[in-house]
Amino acid sequence: MTTLWRYISLIIIIILLLRERIDETCEFAQTELRKIQDENKHNKKSKLSILKPGDKVLVLLLAANNKLLFQWKKIAEVVQRRVFANYKVKFDGGQVKTFHINMLKRYNEREDVSIGQKNKRECQS
Repeated sequence: MTTLWRYISLIIIIILLLRERIDETCEFAQTELRKIQDENKHNKKSKLSILKPGDKVLVLLLAANNKLLFQWKKIAEVVQRRVFANYKVKFDGGQVKTFHINMLKRYNEREDVSIGQKNKRECQS
């Protein structure tokens, strides 16, 4: 009879220890979930740039003299959107390459009249 009570008491102790572990694990999971939700709040604010065929873009390429340095070098035209964030781009020479959106920046052409000429005209009037 005493051995039966010992087994029962051991089982109760094991159940209580498991319950404590489950509570600790739930608390840990909740704190990790809060961290992930905070990160997702930042991701909600970010938006994906969408380019249309015919848009002019600057392409981020490696610098000729330094392989670790990138520069906005060439102006190209978007030909087609591929997959999620990849675009086919056509350069002036007719060469077509695929780039990720992070390597492209929309290019806005300036007006023909430069700022210096515009200011001179205003001063002369």
